[in-house]
Amino acid sequence: MHGGDTLIVGNGTYTQEVRPPASLSGSSGAYTTIQAENTWGATVDGSTVTPAYNSTLELDGGNGTGISYVQVIGMKFASGPNLTGGQEPVLVYMSNHIKLIKIAGYNAPCNGNTGVIDVTMSSYVLVEDSHAWGCGRYKFLVYEDQNIILRHDVARHDNAATLPDTWGRQCAQFTMYDS
Repeated sequence: MHGGDTLIVGNGTYTQEVRPPASLSGSSGAYTTIQAENTWGATVDGSTVTPAYNSTLELDGGNGTGISYVQVIGMKFASGPNLTGGQEPVLVYMSNHIKLIKIAGYNAPCNGNTGVIDVTMSSYVLVEDSHAWGCGRYKFLVYEDQNIILRHDVARHDNAATLPDTWGRQCAQFTMYDS
C-alpha cells in the first residue's frame, strides 16, 4: 500500500494488530482507507494475543513522524476483558485528520484506566456512527485534543472498571478532558 490507497478487509476474524505506519498517511484529497468489505463483517480481536497489543487498532503518531489523513470504515475491534494494562480496542494518539466511521470497539480490560475508543492528544478527528460496549472505564474518551467530532455514536456500559480507590469509582460513556 501507499498513502491514499484503499485496503478492503474481507469478512472474518483477524488477530493481528492494525497499526499503519506514518508512511501510509494520505492527503487532504486522498485519505488512506482501511475498510471492511461489508460493514461490521471484519473483526480484529486482540483478546487472545500474547503478549497483548497496546491497542487492537492503533493510529499512533507519537514517534515524531505523525500519521494523518487515515480513515477506518465498518470494522469491529476487540480487546480482552481479562487483560491487564491499557490494551484499548481503538487508540488514536498524536494523530490528525482521522475518520473512524461505522466502527465498533468492545471488551477493553475490566481493570485500570482504559477507554474503548480513545482519542488522545490529536486533532481533527471524526468518530461517526460508531458503537462501544463492554468493560473499560470510558467508552468514548477524548483527552487533550482539538477539533474532535463525535456524531451519532452509541455507548453501552456493561461493566464498571475496577479502579484503585485513589481514582474513585467514576466511569463514563462519553468523556472529554482538557479538549
